[in-house]
Amino acid sequence: QKLSRAVQKTGERPNILILAVVFRALKKVGNRNDISIFLESDGRGWFSEGLDLSRTVGWCTNLYPIILESDPNKSIAEDIQIVKRTLDSIPDSGAGYGAIKYLREKPDSTLIREAPEPQLIFNYLGEISSSNSNSLLKNASIVTDGLIEPKLSSAYIEIDAYIKGKRLIVEIRYSEGVYKRSLIKALVLQIHREINNLFELASSKKSYRKRLELINLSKEELERIYSKFKNE
Repeated sequence: QKLSRAVQKTGERPNILILAVVFRALKKVGNRNDISIFLESDGRGWFSEGLDLSRTVGWCTNLYPIILESDPNKSIAEDIQIVKRTLDSIPDSGAGYGAIKYLREKPDSTLIREAPEPQLIFNYLGEISSSNSNSLLKNASIVTDGLIEPKLSSAYIEIDAYIKGKRLIVEIRYSEGVYKRSLIKALVLQIHREINNLFELASSKKSYRKRLELINLSKEELERIYSKFKNE
């Protein structure tokens, strides 16, 4: 299975790999190094165990912006690491963004409310097929739709990715009043190319090396870490 091999090769989660694919396609089609994206996910996973959600139903959406930046000459392996480091640097998977923006009356909240929002939403839904739950991917297909539904964000393009029946499905919905169909077709083709690049990385015999980041810790932080684990 190609995606599962990519997961094994890189040691990264599928959502990071697919977001890296989308990021590379966007920067190449848009001819720019930095891309701002709204990430959408299930917000229930962030809640603490002490919060009783037993009487709630539905999808608790977590929506927050990120900026990915990379040189156009970077390899897909390098862009995967850029995506991973960016996501790992976001506290609580972005769950505090909405609270800071809408519920807090402080100068930083005003700056967030007045800042321009990304025009694209990306959501990786995971595997939604009830059968073959342990398999990830056999083929890839991309489906395009027409008009995007109004949302609380300013996004004009939505990209949803999920696994269904051993296939990776990438759905693109966009506002026809903002983007030309030719541009979306170019994006679809580039996503196909980047998926193939990911599969080539998975089948390559070259070793995949993760970049280790040096962490600057103060003496007090080191002492707290030591005291926490010294008796274990």
